[in-house]
Amino acid sequence: MRLVRIVVATVALASCAPELPKPRGWVGDQLASRTGARLRAAGDREFALPPGVRAGATLTLDAAVATAIWNDAAFQADLASLGGAQADLADAVALPNPVATLLLPVGTKQLELTVRQGLGAIWQRPRRIGAARADAARVAETLVQRGLDLTRDVEVAYANALLAEHLRGMARDAAAIWASLLAIAESRGRTGDASRREVEAARADARSAQTDVELAAADAELARDALRAALGAPPGFALTLDPSPPEPALGDVAAWRAAGLASRPDLRAATHAVEGASERAGLERRRIVELVGIFDMNGAGVEIGPGLDLPLPIFDQRQGGRMRARAELEQATWTYVAIRRRILREVTDAHARLARATSALAAWNAQVLPPRAEAQRLAARAFELGDESHLAVLEATRALVEAQRRAAELEAERRRAGAELVRAAGGRPHAK
Repeated sequence: MRLVRIVVATVALASCAPELPKPRGWVGDQLASRTGARLRAAGDREFALPPGVRAGATLTLDAAVATAIWNDAAFQADLASLGGAQADLADAVALPNPVATLLLPVGTKQLELTVRQGLGAIWQRPRRIGAARADAARVAETLVQRGLDLTRDVEVAYANALLAEHLRGMARDAAAIWASLLAIAESRGRTGDASRREVEAARADARSAQTDVELAAADAELARDALRAALGAPPGFALTLDPSPPEPALGDVAAWRAAGLASRPDLRAATHAVEGASERAGLERRRIVELVGIFDMNGAGVEIGPGLDLPLPIFDQRQGGRMRARAELEQATWTYVAIRRRILREVTDAHARLARATSALAAWNAQVLPPRAEAQRLAARAFELGDESHLAVLEATRALVEAQRRAAELEAERRRAGAELVRAAGGRPHAK
């Protein structure tokens, strides 16, 4: 009876569904702590706004990230890989089925029943489970990294959409300036203070400025479409962007590097890959000996006897499997080193980009934009009074528009670099 209880307990343990070391809920908690976004329920495939985000309201940067994590189809497809990891873990937990052979009594042949059970799988089982659990943890960490990559993509798309909106606004302002200059030129032309050539030049500049408005509007719509795609939103989804999203913080590069090495999910995934490769290397060594237990019953008098089937590892000692496992372990170890170095490089590069953009934007707003705006104002006033030609106003206005465009581009570059830096460091802490 004790043997029966042991067998029943073993069968029950082998047949139960294994729990993932880092299930879907863990992935959701990690993303919530790093991005502030939550996962949606599995199986829901229609576009919907996550809790806390209202249709028609201003879509803040955090709301955009939450909407993307909630709706991005590719990310939802990646989340399904947790099911495959759980299936691999179930295969590792399961024991092989016993094989029964029944020989019927025909002629002088007596009845014979033989049951064979692989025993090697039992003592190899801990290694198999360890490798499967490490692989499942690697998949979960990879999914968190995929969520961080998606967050970065959304923040970059958001910055590009804001830039396009700013450029459209600046194109409208420039068109208004050229329209006022055209009105002045036409007024001066009627009084004989401006030549026909100057009036026609002003009219051409006004038309060119209006064309720039149309082009900027088209570019802004393309940028909005790119943002909708990043959100997983349908083409007609209304977007009202926050014109002043939170500014990226520069901080100390050493602190950013330390944060990246401590919390980057892909580095943790590489650690789990090394663990899994190590477990598989140990498993290959254990598989050199494949022990099979035999239970035999035969004869009319019911002769019963146990036995063992032990292949002698003389020629085949799983040399190829052990070599492959060692190569896999070495590859996983070097991959860990490569990812660690890449993290340091990505943090350093993103921090340098953010520092350059922040410094350049501050200098541009303080030292370039004010003189350009004042020069354009003075040139326009002088043209109105007849003291300057149209060419002077043209040059001053173009210089102002270019300076404003450059300032907007620096602001967008600063936000893109900030998004890259946060992603390189493993995310920004958020309250759950």
